[in-house]
Amino acid sequence: MVTPPRLAMSYTVEQVAALFWTGDFSQAERLFANHVPPSRSLEVPDIPPKLPIPQQLNLALTLASAEDLAAYDLSQKPLRSRC
Repeated sequence: MVTPPRLAMSYTVEQVAALFWTGDFSQAERLFANHVPPSRSLEVPDIPPKLPIPQQLNLALTLASAEDLAAYDLSQKPLRSRC
C-alpha cells in the first residue's frame, strides 16, 4: 500500500493525479502531454505567505479555475477523453 507521505516524496503531482484519475501512475505522461504555453500562464497576485500551504493552493486553484472553462463541462465525452 502506498502511503500519502510516500506519494508526496516519491512521485510527481502529475503521477499522483494520474493515480487518482485512472488508478495507474504510468498514465501521467498521456494525461499531461499538453503543456500550457507561457503566454497562457496564470498570473497570481501576491498570496500572503503567512497563509498555510493548503489555503495558498486553494486560492491559486480558485483563481486558475476562471481560465479553465473546460473544467466546467461534465458531459460524458470530455470526461472520458481526460481518463
